[in-house]
Amino acid sequence: MNPERIAIIMHSVACIGVATLDYIAVSREPLLPDGRIVAEEILEAGGGNAATAAVALVRLGIAVDFIGSIGDDPVGATIHHSLTAEGVRTAGLRRVPGGRSPASVIVVNPATAQRSIVTLPAVGTDLQLCHADLEACASAAWIHMDYAGHKAIPQLR
Repeated sequence: MNPERIAIIMHSVACIGVATLDYIAVSREPLLPDGRIVAEEILEAGGGNAATAAVALVRLGIAVDFIGSIGDDPVGATIHHSLTAEGVRTAGLRRVPGGRSPASVIVVNPATAQRSIVTLPAVGTDLQLCHADLEACASAAWIHMDYAGHKAIPQLR
């Protein structure tokens, strides 16, 4: 095995940013204005750039701390459960009372390799790093941030 890969595996990664719940509809029919299409299947999956990276890294055997915010709603509970079930450490995932967790509906057409995304953004879940988050970042070999996580850069300096 590559010595550099071994060094990364022996450390951890902190992923900071968004975790969403995605509903993916697979259909070979084109999307039309005021139209109705039939899906071949509808899947539920975790999403969000930082959360998706966290799951991929865990599946490669790397320890990952996820740092982000979700609402205290059923969508947030599903997001939390999904990350935990994958083995992502979620001590940095905060459930914000009264907040709304992000979710998306994605229509994918495998025949054309096109997709359309309808997103419901999070509300009231702005991320502020706490002492434990800063410690997780300080002990990580790498920090991965998405578009929401990059707002934490001033707190990391």
